[in-house]
Amino acid sequence: MDKRNLTWMGIGLLGTILAGTVVPCSARGAEPSGSRKTTADIYKPALRYAMASRESVAAIKDFQAIFSKRERVKGHVFANTMAIKHRSRPFSVYLRFYKPVAGREVIYVAGKNNGNLLAHEPGIGSIVGTVALPPNSSRAMAEGRYPITEIGLQKMIDAVIAQWQAEQKLLAELGDNADPDETQIVYFHKAKLGETACRVIQVTHARKRPGYKFYMTRLWIDRKTKLPVRVEQYGFPKHRGRKPKLMEEYTYTNIKTDIGLSGEDFDPRNPRYAF
Repeated sequence: MDKRNLTWMGIGLLGTILAGTVVPCSARGAEPSGSRKTTADIYKPALRYAMASRESVAAIKDFQAIFSKRERVKGHVFANTMAIKHRSRPFSVYLRFYKPVAGREVIYVAGKNNGNLLAHEPGIGSIVGTVALPPNSSRAMAEGRYPITEIGLQKMIDAVIAQWQAEQKLLAELGDNADPDETQIVYFHKAKLGETACRVIQVTHARKRPGYKFYMTRLWIDRKTKLPVRVEQYGFPKHRGRKPKLMEEYTYTNIKTDIGLSGEDFDPRNPRYAF
């Protein structure tokens, strides 16, 4: 099979509604609060909000949404928008792409199909038929930073929590050796993602250390549902004063939870699908 037919299968961790923004939309006038004290304690409020969000995610059995992502891979930014169906147990994902090519479909169910994802192209690409690929294969991840096994609200919030806990540990180890402005955390309590009222937590590192994966992280939490709806990660600028480059961005909108998804929703034989 032509490898070019598979380069779209970069299914990521957990997209973009406010693409390329540097300040959270509608955050101005929101009276952001923060601290310039560089100690491990600076992370306590951020982690408290994030863990409360994780509890909200853990309480849902399934969801469907519009999932958008932008990821920088080998210097190129790839953007995708798709409908997603997601079930917690067994871990199951169905994707139907809107962009870049409408009609692409992907299914992954833990413990099924020999551990492979199933995918197909629309139009003339459908001649190839359904393709089975290991989620971590180079073809499946040609345009993504993470495999499909890392997609979903739970995986997204878990990754942010693990990242912040590692950074918190680093600050604790540095102690008095940390720079005064080592880390800054700002809270935008009246931000908006489209029409959704959100709390945005922004973590920025003044200097690059081996323990910091990203220069800046933004976590967007829906104020009503407490669900994580967006994560942005920016790389460290190569030169002082330069704008940081977006490395990855994942956004979930139009989320509907506990809608009773069944095995048929993750079965390529579903008559509503084009496999």
